[in-house]
Order: sequence, then C-alpha cells, then structure tokens
Amino acid sequence: PGCVLKVTMMSAEGLRAADFTGKSDPFCVCAIKGKPDTQVQTAHVSRTLSPFWNEVHEVEDYEHGDVLEFSVFDYDVGSSPDLLGRALLACTYFDREGGFEGDLRMVDCGKGRAAKVRVRVEVVPPPFEEAEPISEPGSHLKVTVVSATGLRAADWSLFTGKKSDPFCVVQLKEKPETRKQTRVMKATLDPVWNESLIIIDYDRGDSLEFFVNDHDFASAADLLGRATLIDKAFDREGGFTGTLKLRSGGKGTAPTLRVQVEVVSGLLLEAAKPVS
Repeated sequence: PGCVLKVTMMSAEGLRAADFTGKSDPFCVCAIKGKPDTQVQTAHVSRTLSPFWNEVHEVEDYEHGDVLEFSVFDYDVGSSPDLLGRALLACTYFDREGGFEGDLRMVDCGKGRAAKVRVRVEVVPPPFEEAEPISEPGSHLKVTVVSATGLRAADWSLFTGKKSDPFCVVQLKEKPETRKQTRVMKATLDPVWNESLIIIDYDRGDSLEFFVNDHDFASAADLLGRATLIDKAFDREGGFTGTLKLRSGGKGTAPTLRVQVEVVSGLLLEAAKPVS
C-alpha cells in the first residue's frame, strides 16, 4: 500500500471515426477501477484514428490487487465525449520487476473494429524507508497545514482579479466524522495557514485525506486539489514533514500542499485538557 503508479499512455490505433470528417479527436483516460478520484488523462489529438500521446502521469492510492482501466474518447466541444474503446489491465501484469509495456485490445470500440491502446505501467515504491509504527490504541494525530502553492483561480473580481479563497479540509479516510478544516484565506493562489488541527480516533492503518477548496458564500465549495497520505509516512518516529502533490487541481496546474503530521498519545492529549 502507498505505492504510486507511473503510467505512460503512449498511443492507440484502429479507432473508429466519430466525426463527420472521417476522423476522431482522441484522448486517453486512466484510473484505478472503482477509484474515480485517481483519474488522469492526456490531451486530445486532433483529426486522427492513430493518436500518439506519449504522456506520463502518476496514479496514486495504488494497492496490490487493483485493476487499471484505460478508456479512449473522442473530444467534442460543447458535448460529452464519445467512447472509442476501453481496456482493463490487472495488477499481475504490471506489479512485478520491470512493470508492463504493450498493446491492450479494447472493447466497445465499434462493430468490426480491433482497436488497441499502447501503455507502459511501472510501480514506484514509497519515497520513505520502512519504520516501526509508534501509535497505540487511542492515539490522535496533530496535523499542521502549513501552506499551498500553485492553486487554480476559481473566482474573479474587479478588485482582486483571478484568485481563490482557499481553505483545507483534513480527515481520516472513510471516517468523515473526523473532518477538521482550516480558516479561509482571502484572494490568494498561494495560501499560508500554518494551522494545527487535532484528528481523533486514529487507528493504525488509517490514511489521511486532504482537500483544498475554494470558499463561496452562495454555493458549494469548489475543489482546488486533493491528496492522500498513508499511515506509513507519518506513523513513525519523527512523523512526516513534506510537500504533497495535489491531484484534481485543474488543467494546466501543478498545485502542492505542505503539511506536518505527528502521532500524539491520547493520554497526553487528555491530560492537557483544562479542568476549570
């Protein structure tokens, strides 16, 4: 758990023509099956049935047993994309020394078609060494959300131009009741919060989820980026201090989030409560 996949969507051939010109404008999407938030995609290539993308992307949150799904679509301005074909790749093919490179035959690619997509997939180990966990039953997490950079502009005003009003939400994965959030920073794409939050009910094995959102008074918050940090990164002596890449940050952006996480004894936290 905690590995990242380096996925190269290289090319496709034998695609059907989805446009009246006799061509398509194909792009490729990759995601871990059943985990839609892991989705990454290429740019589209105009007017071709044999696109060449050769784009490299990182797919996070990979666990052994996961299946990769590749889907090729025709890009259309003003309407939903048309499916040109899809293929599955089981982990047994890429979760091995040397990874996987080859052609995948696609289904749902049109009657009489034998379309293929060529991909390369490698497993990238976690960027930290194995260490003994230090948490005990009843431990909590002290999460310091330091700052973010490179966020997309979700708002526009005559006075501030293109900006966002970011805040960060932190919670244990699949435990929405542990949700905590920072204050809102006004009119910035590079917020500095430097705010510490206590996350209770941590159990060994829990991952942390971070969501950076744009605050709006009259509507729901807009997602500016999200990241996951597995327990092996912070449940250790010294905790975790580092920068996380935010996914789902918007086309053409590369946002990051800097955080510190340390495991705190629940007994120590209880002893610090006021008695008055």
